[in-house]
Amino acid sequence: LQTLKSRLAAASESEVISTDMIHQLESLIDQLTQQSETAYEDTRQWLNNLMMHTPQLAPVIDRELLWIFGGDCLHYL
Repeated sequence: LQTLKSRLAAASESEVISTDMIHQLESLIDQLTQQSETAYEDTRQWLNNLMMHTPQLAPVIDRELLWIFGGDCLHYL
């Protein structure tokens, strides 16, 4: 997720993705680090929304992340 964050930060410079989405990802990384109860599901939903609303960013998302988080993310493999 850290790698994805750095890739998305580069994309935010070209205004493909908002800085708000990057802040959401940072928050999700913190939640996962702290082993929050809903962090896994929240991250899955965030990835799903990212793929659904900004499909042009699909190449920067490692396929392993989609596999690990599963659920609806598997449709984008």
